[in-house]
Amino acid sequence: MAVKTTADQIIWAPIMTCVFFAFLKAMEGHPELMLPTIQEKVLPTVAANYVIWPAAHIVSFKYVPSHQRILYNNGIAIFWNCYLSLV
Repeated sequence: MAVKTTADQIIWAPIMTCVFFAFLKAMEGHPELMLPTIQEKVLPTVAANYVIWPAAHIVSFKYVPSHQRILYNNGIAIFWNCYLSLV
């Protein structure tokens, strides 16, 4: 459980946060703002990610049956995506 959570947070969280902001700026028609947006927003967003997702993963791996983990994680992701929309 600890290895899965740590790997997810150290490897995937920063990468996917950068991808999110880059894709967002590209879809807004401002690809020139990708790098400045990433430089400005990635660290605070990843810090917020570290508050929510490690705890969510620990609960998921420890208490949620494996056949319901996708549903559980998608429920948490709704709130996370609302936060990303505000950032």
